[in-house]
Amino acid sequence: MGLKKNVIEALASSPVKWINFTFANRMVSPIGYYYVASMVDNNTIKCAVDSNLSNTATYNAATNTITASDGSYGETYFDEKALLIHECTHALLDCLYNGRDMNNNKAGGITVLQDETIAYIAQAIYIIAAKGNSPSNQAKPDYQAVESIQSKLEAVMAKRWSGCETIHLTGADVAGLTTAIKNDPLYSDWASTAVHNG
Repeated sequence: MGLKKNVIEALASSPVKWINFTFANRMVSPIGYYYVASMVDNNTIKCAVDSNLSNTATYNAATNTITASDGSYGETYFDEKALLIHECTHALLDCLYNGRDMNNNKAGGITVLQDETIAYIAQAIYIIAAKGNSPSNQAKPDYQAVESIQSKLEAVMAKRWSGCETIHLTGADVAGLTTAIKNDPLYSDWASTAVHNG
């Protein structure tokens, strides 16, 4: 199928309709993923394969590139689709919020911690909405993201979908997640400003 097609299909899949939340004066919603899918389709956001990666995906804001460990990444497994959503959320923040907040006002950048928090919450919503297997390592950010959003999301999902239910998250709501990100060696730069250069 190919990575580009897998990314577009993940972005168009049903669980994405439930990703609708705000945090750090940024809003993540289905329409944002529609724009990301369009940018992937027209190669504004590129897709690449790097076999040196070990069963994972990344987003590089400097080159606007989503890279995965192989071309079939995200084709079958919900955890892979969810990670593609995580990386597409970084792309969304980079391309749609460069120098702007959710009200389209000029705004300073957000930290790596805030950027990762937003991406992990989107990933968790996808996993929950897809009824995928929840992460099991309580110390890891992906587990804490599910813990942070599950009850709020389930309350929204219990109603008929309207597209208008936005979950507003505070620092207290995601405290376990932000602690897990800070404690993960992968995010030793958590206090730095995230690269959002469009």
